[in-house]
Amino acid sequence: SVTRTGTGQYTIVFTNALADANYAVTACSGYTQGGATNSMGVVSITGNTPLTSSQFQIITEYANTSLQDNGTVCVACFR
Repeated sequence: SVTRTGTGQYTIVFTNALADANYAVTACSGYTQGGATNSMGVVSITGNTPLTSSQFQIITEYANTSLQDNGTVCVACFR
């Protein structure tokens, strides 16, 4: 599940916990700004909360580092 915990802040929780926290996360995002429909946003895994076997947190932001809710956010996990 994905829960929005604040502007540009999300927690992703696995339905079934993994065996451990040895996995990789990749993500991308996009938003509309000034009529441009293909602007790229920044997605980061938050350093405040480490990856666990059951969840992780991400933030989405503009290139100037202000948090924002991007229109499209794609996340993939690989183990």
